[in-house]
This record gives sequence, structure tokens and C-alpha cells, in this order.
Amino acid sequence: MIFHLYVIILYIKKYDTFLKVRQEIVNGIQEHFHKENALVVHFDSKKLKFNRKQTEKIAVVVTGMDGLDQIINSVFLQCGTGKAVAEAVFETLQCWNLDGVIIGKCYDTTNVNSGEKNGAAVILERMLGRKLLDLPCRHHIYELVLGTAYKTCFGRVTTSPDDMLFKSFRDEWDRLDKSVYSGFPAGKIAETEKVNIVSFCNRMLLQTHIREDYAEFLELTLVCLDDSKAVTFRRPGALHHARFMAKAIYSLKMYLFRDQFMPDCEKLERFVLFVVLIYIRGWYKAPIATDAPLNDLKFMRALKNYDDKELGQKTYQKFKKHLWYLSELNISLSFFDDNVNVELKRKMVRNLKTPSNKQHMLRVKKCAIEGGLEVYVTENSLKFFEILKLDCSFLHEDPTTWNNRNDFIAAKTKCRCLCVTNDPAERALGVATNKKNMTVLTANKEKFCKHSTNTDGDGEGYTMNLVHRQTKKSFIC
Repeated sequence: MIFHLYVIILYIKKYDTFLKVRQEIVNGIQEHFHKENALVVHFDSKKLKFNRKQTEKIAVVVTGMDGLDQIINSVFLQCGTGKAVAEAVFETLQCWNLDGVIIGKCYDTTNVNSGEKNGAAVILERMLGRKLLDLPCRHHIYELVLGTAYKTCFGRVTTSPDDMLFKSFRDEWDRLDKSVYSGFPAGKIAETEKVNIVSFCNRMLLQTHIREDYAEFLELTLVCLDDSKAVTFRRPGALHHARFMAKAIYSLKMYLFRDQFMPDCEKLERFVLFVVLIYIRGWYKAPIATDAPLNDLKFMRALKNYDDKELGQKTYQKFKKHLWYLSELNISLSFFDDNVNVELKRKMVRNLKTPSNKQHMLRVKKCAIEGGLEVYVTENSLKFFEILKLDCSFLHEDPTTWNNRNDFIAAKTKCRCLCVTNDPAERALGVATNKKNMTVLTANKEKFCKHSTNTDGDGEGYTMNLVHRQTKKSFIC
């Protein structure tokens, strides 16, 4: 009995020492954290089982200037409501003294986050007492479009987390001959279009990809367009519905091995053609903030004019519900888009004098693809510069002179640092829910619900900060 008591006392002392060391490291991270570089707060949540009960876990990340990408918290929530999420994010920002610095918020467009009255994004603004830029995850928006395309092509929706068609393919993988595969038949895609897609994919592959599946998506597309291209196929991985590119990657692989796995592949070919001809370019251009409005307008037109009228119309209607970047505020990003010509920028500047009203914006959105970017610009678009604290004096000069002005260059640099995908929070959540990265955690769930950046030393956010530096560059979803 005495020996057991001695062991317990030793363990407690060792654990107390561990907490002190861990807090010292985290305090050092906070001390050297350049909060003036912070621009956007990202948050993402996931349902988990904890102590045999369903609970919600949220990860909070800030991104900004000079490549800032910092996990600042991970915490269990007592419930997954918009209010609970907003409170967790708000208290975390306060703990890091970022509540007066952050200018935008990035999140997945779920009802919990983007609800007009009780969404976390709206409640967070009320708590902060000021307007923030809404920068919903562009990858999530495009994923919703892909989900609509999949449902249209295959005509079914399953409540199971895993798609049974993909599961069957994964189970068959070891029996497939990897040297026997075939891309699109000759003439299926016009030669000029094929050249454009191949050129685009090769350019994207030259960039640095944090996730291996980003590169795999491009490589599989190239193989579909040119089946003589040498390639090493990766074993099919996770296929959960929430996974960004699972549908696209699985479908491309299934199509390449269709002769062995799925000879009757009319539905599959229909979906894969949509992925290759329309979706892939929209997806890979999504992270560039300043290009977002123009890219969304082009993507919307591509959906509307797609040869497969049923598929194009349904995906168009889905995307039309998520025109966050074709709004009065976010349209101002296009002032810094190099792909927007001078004449169009002149029209945009002139429209800054247009009074704003709900009826006008409703008319614009109803005829979304008929006008240019300038139709979305109103006097309210100037609030974008107020929120970002940007000098907009360059707007009084002709756009031909902007690139030579320091105020424009500074504003453009800041806008291009806006992170408009929620990948940082998704990676952080992966770290938070990966048992390999977890250390000893308190068994008291009430303590879990306290935010980890407090000085009580009981939160998981300490562990999150410790693993962040090791996982940020190497973490593969």
C-alpha cells in the first residue's frame, strides 16, 4: 500500500513538472508570436467519442502575413452549436490578444457556421463588436458542387460515411493489374481543350503542395488525358464523404481501370469528364484570394454553358447559392487581380459611387453571369478597405498607374496573404484528433472544456502548439 502511494506521488510530481515545462514552451511561442501579422481566424470542428459519449472538438488557427499559419487552440465543446463555437473562438482570440487584430474569418459553409442568425460567424462578429470579412472555405464550396455532380451522375445518396462503390474498388485494388489501364478514348475531348488542361496540370505540379493528394489529383488527370504517361498508382486511401478530393481521386482511378473493375461505366465517364473539363481548374485556383471573384464568375459561366445540360444546370444552381466572393465587400479583391483588365477596373471604380440596396443586389445575383465584375461593386465595397485598414488613395488615380504606387503595392501584398481555404484548420483538427500526437490529458471533461491557452495548464492546446512546428510542413492528410 505504501509502495503504491509512493508511485502515485512520484507520478503526480512528474506530471506537474511536465505541465510546467510545456507551459514554458507555449509561453515562449506566444511571446515570439507576431500578432501584427495575423489576418484571418480559421475554425473547424469534428464529432468525436470521448468517455463513451459523443462530443465536439474544435481547432482554431490564425493565418496572415509572412506565411503565418499558427494553431492557437484545440478544445472540446459541451455542444456543437454556433454559439458554443463562437464563444470558443472568441475566448481563444482574447487569450492571444488577437481580438482587435483579426480582420477576417474562414470556415466551412455549414449551418452551424454560416447561419444568418445563429451561425458562429455572425455571433463572433457580435462578440467582437465589429465587422469582419466573411471568407468561407473555397475548397468546401467547390466540394459541394462536386457532391451535386456526383449525385446527378450516379443518382443516389448514402447516409453511410463511406461510399460503397468506392469501398468495393478499394477492396479490389490488390487484384487489379496496375500495368493495364486506359484513359479517355480518342476524340472524347477536343484536342485544344486537352492541351489546355495538360498545360494547366503541369503548371500546378511545379508548385509546392502541402498534401500528396493535391498532386495525385493532377497526375491522375494527366494519365486520363494521355494513357501512355508512366505513373505509379497509390493505393486508394480514405474515402469519407467529408474528405475534400476523395470522390474525384477515386473516380479517376476507377475510370482508368474500368475494363477490369467496371466495364459498364457510362455514369462514371460522365462524372469524370465533369471533373477533368470543369472542376479541376476551379479547385486549384480556389486558394488565391485576389483572383477569387473573377474565378468564381468564370466557373459559374462554365457550369452554365457545360455541354451536359442537366449536369451543368444542377451544379450551376448549387454554386449560385455560395457566391460569397461575388459580394459587395469581397468584390474589392478584384482591384488587385492581375487578370482583370484596366478597362474593367475603371468601370469598377466608377461603380463605387453606386448606392447600395438589397433589391439591386438581388437583381445582380439573379442575373449573375450576364454582367461583369463591375455590377457587384457599390459604395459599400469601400468598407472592404476600412476593415483591412488599407490606404485606398490609389482609387483616385487611373488603374494604369496603380502598379507604381506604394499604397497599391502594400494593399495588394496584404490581400494576397488572405487565406481563403480552411485547409489550415482542417490540418490542425487532424493533429488534434491523431492519437500519435497526443500526450497525457486530464480525465476531467469539465477541464477539457476550458480553453487551453489559459494558464491553468490543463488544456490540450499546449500539446497542439508543441506538435505544430513538427507537423506543419510534413503533415499529410
